[in-house]
Amino acid sequence: MICPLLGRAFVQTDDNVNFRCTIKAQRRLKLMPSALAPVSPDVFATDWHCNVVTLGKRPFFLFAHSLSLYAFYVPVAGNSNPEAFGWAFRQHLAQALAREGLPATAGWKLMDEGPDTLCKATDRRVIGTMVDHAHMSHFAVEDFG
Repeated sequence: MICPLLGRAFVQTDDNVNFRCTIKAQRRLKLMPSALAPVSPDVFATDWHCNVVTLGKRPFFLFAHSLSLYAFYVPVAGNSNPEAFGWAFRQHLAQALAREGLPATAGWKLMDEGPDTLCKATDRRVIGTMVDHAHMSHFAVEDFG
């Protein structure tokens, strides 16, 4: 299937959430390169990129959906092991979508119950968007506290 916005092929569903982690996220999760799954050339609807950003002296995981570029933050504290990481992602995504006015069932197209796959972040378009999002968030934290 071709995504009309990106002109790229993607697969609508996969049997798990694919977390494409930057090196910062890999270090925070204490993942060795050998523990990472191979990166699929296909883009799934359940693919999310993850980075670590420090806002107001506190570290946060920044998640960005690989297709829509929808992004949200999750505190790193207490979520630095892969099991807690996946659970916190699902909980915060559901809350973020509810704040956007979407029904709780909307999130199930973007995530599932697991198991999760952790692999290396490779899409520079998504990583660049995450960097921009982090810069905007830094300004908001400085301005509003």
